[in-house]
Amino acid sequence: GFRLDNRGSDYYYGFKADLICFCKALANGWNVSALCGTDSLKEAASAVMYTGSYWLSSAPFAAAIATVAKLRELDGAKLMLAQGKKLTEGLQEIGRAYGFDLRISGEPSMWFMRIANDDNLLLHQEWIAECVLRGAFFTNHHNLFINCAISDEDIKQTFVIAEDAFRTVKERHPEIL
Repeated sequence: GFRLDNRGSDYYYGFKADLICFCKALANGWNVSALCGTDSLKEAASAVMYTGSYWLSSAPFAAAIATVAKLRELDGAKLMLAQGKKLTEGLQEIGRAYGFDLRISGEPSMWFMRIANDDNLLLHQEWIAECVLRGAFFTNHHNLFINCAISDEDIKQTFVIAEDAFRTVKERHPEIL
């Protein structure tokens, strides 16, 4: 998608994909998708039968046009990578201050995180729940995504929430930390 490079993730990783599919991110969540590829595959791709549920109306196409224009205007991929890096590095730093080994994998704009202090994921699940209770929605077992709307103020507020959640979990489990 567009969280790594406005032209697609293949450009970010330094190769040109033969085929690449863009889905809902193309239209900021609207139900649309596009398969892009090289000219040499056009004929073969045109012979493939496809079906789908993305047939709502012209609204998703308008959303896609507006989304791509906005991504270009903001340099969206660069913005998401930068904000994601601030967020993930800050979360790790706060976690370390409370004795948590918060592991981040993936790219800063779409990452996965887990607390590695115990193997059964209970600390991680508890910390996530504490964050959610305070207003920062993280998921337990799925990657997370940044979008262009996240501000520095949002990140600061997330740090306040994460720190309070780390403190609470540490107080409940001093034997682990």
